[in-house]
Amino acid sequence: MPGSAAPVLKIGLIAPFEGLGRPLGYAILPAVQEAIAAANSDMGPGGYRLLLVALNDDLDPEVAAAQAAALAQDPAVIAVIGPFTTPTAARVAPGLADAGIPTLVAAPLDLAPDGVFPLCPAPETIFREADRAARGIYNASCSEKVIDEGAIVCASGSGVATLPEADVATEPGHPAWAYWPGGAAEAADWLATDGGAAFVGALFGGPDLLKPWFVGRAGEMAEATRALACSQGGPVRDDATLPEVALARAGAERIIRAAAANAQSGHPPTRAGVAAALSAQQFEPGLVWYEVSGGAWRRVE
Repeated sequence: MPGSAAPVLKIGLIAPFEGLGRPLGYAILPAVQEAIAAANSDMGPGGYRLLLVALNDDLDPEVAAAQAAALAQDPAVIAVIGPFTTPTAARVAPGLADAGIPTLVAAPLDLAPDGVFPLCPAPETIFREADRAARGIYNASCSEKVIDEGAIVCASGSGVATLPEADVATEPGHPAWAYWPGGAAEAADWLATDGGAAFVGALFGGPDLLKPWFVGRAGEMAEATRALACSQGGPVRDDATLPEVALARAGAERIIRAAAANAQSGHPPTRAGVAAALSAQQFEPGLVWYEVSGGAWRRVE
């Protein structure tokens, strides 16, 4: 069926294309475009031509929610990929679920509504892996959690250190390591100011910390920071954008397979049909380590 005459299905992409997150958005975009182009060259799922609708979220949860609402209004949109940070993903997930749009979010979520498929493990799983790794490196595990002015403080041994918005493990006398559950910009700003100056340990985090802008923003204070990236397979090299590029590509390929499976019914693929086909797929996200070394994120084998 000629491309221009084929009926159209749309895949939404919510990612940062302006401001701080621009490098991430424009690394992700070609990966999704390539997956869609490959499907279209093979006549598309069930003979339907796929179009990508890529919208900028500015790394802002409210902007992301507005873009998700816009996608929900287009009946041709059968699925969405993104967003790529926990705050933006958590903000859009309920609305997209209510609209019945299957969504593959590329960020950790505590609770995903029906029809929302995280491409990352849950935040608690990521923290446990960080704790396990830190225990092996520093012999300092997170044995106790104390809530202190909104921060989660982890104590080990006889010492306790409080770091704003961080999970902290300590050895007697000084912090050995800290787990930062928040975003890269906030962590970088903290390290580069008085709060980080008193911290002599290593900073650990998850996918929200592993962003291209963290190193430039934190400067030399970023050295030795470790972060876990979500993995759905694909290349894993010394580039902070590659894990999310791989997630975006994997998400697009999953949606394409789901649409093709739904099309086998002989009817046009629908949001509900694609969601059901996605539910039948196995989602087993993994984790890989990165570390800041020599002023850049590098894969840790």
